[in-house]
Amino acid sequence: MRRTMVALMGVVLVSAGLFLPAPPASAVTGVWTITQVSGTVTPVLRENGTVTISASCGSGKTAVSGFVSASQPDDVRRLSESFGQALGSGYTVTVQDQSGGAGTINVQAHARCVPTSYFSSNFTTAEATFAVDGSHIAAGTVNCPEGWRALGASTRPGGKLAGSTLLTFSPTYTLTGFEVRGWHESPYESYKLKVHCVPAADVTALRASTDYDSVGWAVQASADCASGMKPLNGGTVHVGGDSGAVTIFPFPTATGWASTTLSLSTGFIMTTVICVPTSDPTVTMSGPSGATSATAVTWGWSVNDPAASSGFAVSSQCTFQHGGTASGPAPCTSPVSLSGLADGYHSIQVKATTSDGRIGWGGTSVFVDTTDPTVSFDDPADTVHATASPSIGLRVTDATTVGSLSCWVDSAAPAACVGPTADYRTHWSVPLDGLTDGPHVLHVEATDQVGNVGTNQLPFVVDTTAPTVTMTRPVPPFQLALSTTAAWSGSEAGSGIAGYSVRWQRAPYNAGFGSWSTPLSLGGTTTSTSFGSLLPGSTYCYTADARDHAGNTSAWAAARCTAVPLDDRALTRRGTWTASTPSGWFRTTAVSTKAQGATLSRTGAVLKRVALTALACSTCGVVDLYVGSVRVGRINLAASTTRRKTFTLPAFSLRSGTVTVKVVSSGRLVRVDALGISRM
Repeated sequence: MRRTMVALMGVVLVSAGLFLPAPPASAVTGVWTITQVSGTVTPVLRENGTVTISASCGSGKTAVSGFVSASQPDDVRRLSESFGQALGSGYTVTVQDQSGGAGTINVQAHARCVPTSYFSSNFTTAEATFAVDGSHIAAGTVNCPEGWRALGASTRPGGKLAGSTLLTFSPTYTLTGFEVRGWHESPYESYKLKVHCVPAADVTALRASTDYDSVGWAVQASADCASGMKPLNGGTVHVGGDSGAVTIFPFPTATGWASTTLSLSTGFIMTTVICVPTSDPTVTMSGPSGATSATAVTWGWSVNDPAASSGFAVSSQCTFQHGGTASGPAPCTSPVSLSGLADGYHSIQVKATTSDGRIGWGGTSVFVDTTDPTVSFDDPADTVHATASPSIGLRVTDATTVGSLSCWVDSAAPAACVGPTADYRTHWSVPLDGLTDGPHVLHVEATDQVGNVGTNQLPFVVDTTAPTVTMTRPVPPFQLALSTTAAWSGSEAGSGIAGYSVRWQRAPYNAGFGSWSTPLSLGGTTTSTSFGSLLPGSTYCYTADARDHAGNTSAWAAARCTAVPLDDRALTRRGTWTASTPSGWFRTTAVSTKAQGATLSRTGAVLKRVALTALACSTCGVVDLYVGSVRVGRINLAASTTRRKTFTLPAFSLRSGTVTVKVVSSGRLVRVDALGISRM
């Protein structure tokens, strides 16, 4: 094994920030930390049904906004929304399935919460009830008292939930209230609106942003916060037209608030988003730091507030330390000059405060002292490197200068890392070269100018070989279930597998494969995962890759595929066929015939393989399968045991055209459940 030490250049002086006094704890931080809590149970909304779901913020937090999501959002309408803001209880919503179709819809509520420490103990509410007019619309605005701001609101029909729809619901641009527009089939009903208010002094960071989008069917509407701001709450209101637009599940985005509108009206959707700063200001220091012989220093600083465009003012206070004596904090401006400094350390700490209470810290120091050298490493012991030439960070701390520094790997001879410097605290990046896979040890010996010796050793591992992955499932080329499991096995001889990624792609029966899905990241001990909601008439392929603890990533494994057949109801019938609903059959349907020449077909197919799920029995008949005018196989359904069976023909080259099942027997039963069409 070749072990080479490369000469180290470009010594980096590390700031003496270690010696700065810690920033004092702030009772209330200025940055709005928003956490999202989803309902612990996902209710199932059945045909034309209504369901109520809540998401609780939990102890120490209170809700400032909430939203609802559904597996089929266009078919679901909000009926009511409510907050328990003062109690920190969270967000509750009632929704109804208005699709008019069969099936189920999964619904989930999400509460967006902040610490209750953001607010004083003062909460209040303002509420009103708005009657439904002759056009079945109830609308109105409720404002908080003077000197209060609205963060959230609750609304519901004044009487029966049945027959109502919450059309639009939004904070006002002034942030003093909320406005609601609801529909009810009964003109004698009403809508209630309760606004949850907090003192304006508690929420000086609030800003509002609006945007107008034309209404339409399934039109996206949104408003974005200004630079450096993020969304806290939001909503929409219909402006102009007949005011009948329906807002489908408004939700926060990374930069604002968005929703989908359903309307055949004219006018606009005005989206309003309540925004708060994304982060504290940052303070960038200039001037000397580290070791210096000068008795005078000039320090300067600049403050950057990401939300400055929203009009927040910034002021600075400085705290100085000379040895163990502190002075300040006191108002200050950049730059600051100090003279006549004694030996020891001297520091400046700058506290920048915005007008809404956010705080940023900065500081630097100069230091003179005497200490023995110590050696430490940036990497923890047994760190794994994915290269044969890793670079390992090394720190040497000493009050004087380092006289000599030697480094070597394993049993190689010591060699100089770098010559002595005048830095009291230095940092090297030690490049190594030509190491083999396996464990190694980096040895370091530091000697200062007075002869004190410090040593340290760092064990580490080199692993340059990527793992391998083999897919093991799905196995059958066709399956009747609408869910499947992808499974795989991984092999890694070095640092071990840290995790897997799994992706899938789908091809409908009449087209090619779409793009691969966004990979799903899984742990290193997970070798299978399930996928649901498979679509009949589709081919699904699954593949996985692996990454080891060194960061090496395998190639994507050869994919394994399975196809879900088309139900008999998706096929065109020719001749005499009788429909039935046998229990346990695919989609609980089947068609039967004894007529020779009767056919089932599906046009527009693109495929490499075909299968037929049908009844096998002693009196069952024979069918031929065609792609276009070419017969690709014959299936004899006669069998000694009566059972439903999937008959899979051998794969052929890619073909396109009409797939036809033709009965060639006469007077014998042919009962078909499903037709499988696969791209693989």
